[in-house]
Amino acid sequence: AMVEKLPKIRVIVSPRARAARLTIDGEEVPPGDAVQVSPGKHVIVAELGAERDSREVEFDRCVVDVALLPEY
Repeated sequence: AMVEKLPKIRVIVSPRARAARLTIDGEEVPPGDAVQVSPGKHVIVAELGAERDSREVEFDRCVVDVALLPEY
């Protein structure tokens, strides 16, 4: 039998943004960890002081890397 693998999102930030607050669908997550999510749409947000970066992703399987707050 095939094992259904839930998708995962890994939020990656640049070294300058290590202190950023990261959320997936409003839930705080640690940077660099692959966080298991349900299939479908997800909103990923990174906040560093007054700076805010966000992305919406939609997928069914696998691990998706989302890079936010890049170096300037």
